[in-house]
Amino acid sequence: MRQEISTKPRQADLLLWGLFRANKTYGNRIEVQKLRRSNLHPLGKAIKNCFCDPKCHNDYQGRHKVEHTCKTCGKVFRRSPCKKKFAAVLYCSMACRNACPDWKRNAVIAGNLAQQRRQKPTSLEENGSAILRELGLSFSTQVLISDKFVVDAVVDGTSLVIQWDGDYWHGYRNPGPRQTKRMNLDRSQDAYMRKCGYTVLRFWEHDVSQSKEMVKDSIRKTLESLSQIGHKLEPLVPV
Repeated sequence: MRQEISTKPRQADLLLWGLFRANKTYGNRIEVQKLRRSNLHPLGKAIKNCFCDPKCHNDYQGRHKVEHTCKTCGKVFRRSPCKKKFAAVLYCSMACRNACPDWKRNAVIAGNLAQQRRQKPTSLEENGSAILRELGLSFSTQVLISDKFVVDAVVDGTSLVIQWDGDYWHGYRNPGPRQTKRMNLDRSQDAYMRKCGYTVLRFWEHDVSQSKEMVKDSIRKTLESLSQIGHKLEPLVPV
């Protein structure tokens, strides 16, 4: 008498046959034993690799994996060589990646650069660029400084960095917590750039729109003083 078994195949049988489709229906236990002995799956095709348990299967599947050392925790782990095609294999887990200070810094920079590339210049940036063109200056916009942050404009062939500060976001009047945080960041960035040899000029939004001559005079005087002392840096590439 034919003895029926469950239509859902056992995991061990799936591993044995090399089949991972759980929706198939198989015959009785005797037929299963025949398949084991004949090394054939139900369609009659020979199976190249059979495994006695999941561990053997996993060991075979991972035979080409390469060992790596996690940058954060130092743990040795194994990954397929194809992973290197997409990115360097540095971390054993997402938790270790997110805990790495270098990754955090690079992620913030990449996010800022992507945001800058997606956005069109603001009206303030367009007005500021118009002033620089009226002065006959060659300049680059949205320039990455020391792989840390992006500035609005750099006059080509000089160390002059120009920032166009919006009245609201940079705290011209009645700064709130968000504006205060932005102002502290501005001071920190300015101090860093000065240590790197840059000269930084910041102009308020209302000055750019209402006092263009004052802005032009300030830029002229700064460039004259820089030319007298021969203060130049290598040209920077805009992002």
